[in-house]
Amino acid sequence: MPVRPGRDRRAQTAELVWRLRDEAGARPVPGARVGLAHNIGLGDAAVVTVPRAVEDGGTPPG
Repeated sequence: MPVRPGRDRRAQTAELVWRLRDEAGARPVPGARVGLAHNIGLGDAAVVTVPRAVEDGGTPPG
């Protein structure tokens, strides 16, 4: 699911979680189960976040 709310990693992660929870309002992604956000900082710094939807508030497997 494409997410570009801004260059801030926190904003990208929040947007992914909202979409996975069906709380994104006018920006739904029907059937989304996994999201991916990546951010590249100064030098060689990189951060990748992969949130996954969980059914009924349970614990994700593995």
